[in-house]
Amino acid sequence: MAQDDSVEPTGNMDRADQLFFDENYKEALKEYLFFLDNNDPEDIKANYNAGLCYLNSDFTKVKALQYFEKVVFYDDEAATVYYLMGRAFQADHQFDRAIDMFNAFIENYSMGDEFTVDDAETQIEYCENAYELMKFPVQCVWENLGGQINSEYPDYFPFVTVDENFVAFTSKRDDGSKKLPDGTFASNIYSSHVEEGEYVQALPMPGADNDPAESEVVIGMSGFGEKMLLMKGLESISGDIYEADFRENHLENIKPLDGQVNSKWREIAATYASDGNTIYFISDRPGGFGGTDVWIIKRLPTGNWGVPYNAGRDINTERDEDFPNVTHDGKYIFFSSKGHFSMGGYDIFKAEWNPDSNRYMNVRNLGYPVNSVDDDMNYRQSQSGRYGYISALRKGGFGDYDLYRVTITEVESEYSVIKGQISSDRGTVEDVSITVMDLTAGDIFGYYTPNPKTNRYVIILPPGEFDVGVEAPGYEPVSFEVKVLGKSSFQPEIDRNLTLVSSR
Repeated sequence: MAQDDSVEPTGNMDRADQLFFDENYKEALKEYLFFLDNNDPEDIKANYNAGLCYLNSDFTKVKALQYFEKVVFYDDEAATVYYLMGRAFQADHQFDRAIDMFNAFIENYSMGDEFTVDDAETQIEYCENAYELMKFPVQCVWENLGGQINSEYPDYFPFVTVDENFVAFTSKRDDGSKKLPDGTFASNIYSSHVEEGEYVQALPMPGADNDPAESEVVIGMSGFGEKMLLMKGLESISGDIYEADFRENHLENIKPLDGQVNSKWREIAATYASDGNTIYFISDRPGGFGGTDVWIIKRLPTGNWGVPYNAGRDINTERDEDFPNVTHDGKYIFFSSKGHFSMGGYDIFKAEWNPDSNRYMNVRNLGYPVNSVDDDMNYRQSQSGRYGYISALRKGGFGDYDLYRVTITEVESEYSVIKGQISSDRGTVEDVSITVMDLTAGDIFGYYTPNPKTNRYVIILPPGEFDVGVEAPGYEPVSFEVKVLGKSSFQPEIDRNLTLVSSR
């Protein structure tokens, strides 16, 4: 076993800064806190970096606020700190206060700041989405896969066979090698199988390189596990996709994926369709809609792979998509996205195959708490559709990302997201209010206020008929009716932009 290289803190700022540079936030924080407690509690740099260490922690992000507040007090031009305080409030589900901080950043922004106005506006959008999604939590049960699978280190990206008897995943656990600068170990591929109804102790997968000098991650698997897809190289820099056969609990014939999947661009995740003749993969190659997109490649009658093509605007957005997973029957695709109606970073979305248009459509968010304000990625559904396998940071786990089985206990929700922009014939419009009436019950369903900076509004409605009324001083009121339909004609998102006309 590798030795724990942590030492008692002394407040040495040089050591603290090196640990911070190495992204070993846990050890860096100890040094910064010692320095602040025993030397200079008002030091701007130590407070700023201590706040960042907390912001990069698992469950204590909100503790960053007390340190960022000191930075703002002593350096009122530090616009970036407003953005970071917004992220801390956001992590604590204090969305109104988070939005205030993001708006403060926008008002104080100057060229050269670490973040941009677009970054802040994106976070405001996430806060507004989260506020609405958390009104209608999905009824689900989380089951930790246990100590035979999980460790105190990051365990993530589970891939489970359709019969749920085998799981492959990636882990940064102590493998006896030297710790990486960030305090973890190299990412290696582990697997386990079921014996007498329980998963046995997970072990490094035989045949995998599991080289401490190179990242190796399992990113895809066929339905019964006979083939696996791996990513080698640093995901943020290069990353190519490799294919391997899995026979008798052993990886064989590891080689770059055939066809035109790999390129000089980044390829970082992939999945097979059940027939093995279609691969969905992630790439930031030209021809997409922005960031990383879902691409598709099909096997030709000759046996060779055809030319990759983009999965289209129904799935892809101007932001990043990642980790496609197609169900065994091909009816649904699950994927992660920073776009669509995300409540923060990557959320997991689901789209349904439409045989008439020959593509996946009607993208919907899986909802809270399957999704959170942090990144949520790689949802693998069981063949029955009852369970989903996911990695997540949850209190009560083994210390870091753990593998979970999620059982959604309610009938799939049919809530629709009504969203849009409100403008006027005079350009900007202020003090806009929205009232939603439930036409069936004859009662007021709710009052809403659009974002005062952008006049973007978001409303989530259950099945029924509603009247949405919009008012603002000096403008004629506007209203429209919305029917949120059942499964046969369900629309997960309805866009409705409005222009108010001056009454003067």
